[in-house]
Amino acid sequence: MKLPESEEGDDDFEDHETYSELIENKDYKGLVHFCLKRLVQVPDDPYRQVYLGDAYVLNGDYEKAIEFITPYLKDFPDIMDFQHVILDSLYKLGKTENDYDWVQKPDIVELNADTVNNFYNLLKPKRKPISIYSLHGDLHIKGYVKFSEVDLLEALKKDGRFTVDPQKDVSVKRKSKKVK
Repeated sequence: MKLPESEEGDDDFEDHETYSELIENKDYKGLVHFCLKRLVQVPDDPYRQVYLGDAYVLNGDYEKAIEFITPYLKDFPDIMDFQHVILDSLYKLGKTENDYDWVQKPDIVELNADTVNNFYNLLKPKRKPISIYSLHGDLHIKGYVKFSEVDLLEALKKDGRFTVDPQKDVSVKRKSKKVK
């Protein structure tokens, strides 16, 4: 389930600018304060709930993030953004997804042989390379992606079936046709 459109203000340029600036400056304490202030204005807005949960994670308040998001996740167990706040917190605490009492267990995408094979099958019929960022980004519709673009890029480089160009675009190696 996707989050519904925000009730008010999420398209407000100044709010987005402030949010981005706080993250860019790594002012996570200020980010928590900003997100909390915004949530008080519209407490039923799931976007604002997720932003505050994410701010707690960025600020290193992992237990607080879990405690804060848990009631929302229990009401809406299929909203992936709520699941992701919990998972980010669990992993930062050195725990696993099995250390939480899920109403609906999230799908987690691991970097393993099956994932690499799926990319091979996806790219095999395509002629044009695809950016690593697009490949990684497409995984998010399948669940929580437990690895970064860099991790994926390294795995594909190590696999002999892929070609990675300097712009980090990936394609399947083609057999060259010999001219007689």
